[in-house]
Amino acid sequence: PLKDKEEFKEKAEKILAETRRYFIEQNLSLELYLGFELSLDYSVLSDDNLSSFTLNQNGKYLLCELPFGASLNLAEKIFYQLRLEGFIPILAHVERAVFSEIEIQNLKRLVAMGVLLQVNAGSLVGLAGNKAKKLAENLLNLNLVHLMASDSHDQKVRSYLTMPMSYSVCLKLVGEEKALSLFEVNPRL
Repeated sequence: PLKDKEEFKEKAEKILAETRRYFIEQNLSLELYLGFELSLDYSVLSDDNLSSFTLNQNGKYLLCELPFGASLNLAEKIFYQLRLEGFIPILAHVERAVFSEIEIQNLKRLVAMGVLLQVNAGSLVGLAGNKAKKLAENLLNLNLVHLMASDSHDQKVRSYLTMPMSYSVCLKLVGEEKALSLFEVNPRL
């Protein structure tokens, strides 16, 4: 429900403000931005305040994940509508959504319509199992990946520490130019 989303956003803004104050007190020069990952379902399309949930509240990039078991066909219908509304969806941890060659073709259609695809660094280095690792490698080799992310939740589970390891793997798989694009250039955009 929208009320729950708004309360969540207000709490996130408060935590961000507190963290920014702490950084200033500690003389740390790191810029922090607010961002959200939305569970992709049709309720997203009826949210009049959707732009406030974009990354950095820029009104442009929506980080979305498919609920477990949801199909890429559902994603395509919702992403099509979001693209018409001017949003650029980013499908998070896409390696979790692909189970067959047909679904890889579906991903190609999503990319053709302007959807960006993100792979988890932990998957690329094998922390999510061999199947996720092979899928991440395959998607990279097919040039379907736009962003690598830590999917970090804390320093123990899904840590950000997988990022340097996955960068090394990316260098070997797709070369320096593409690796820089995945880890620096595209995220900066």
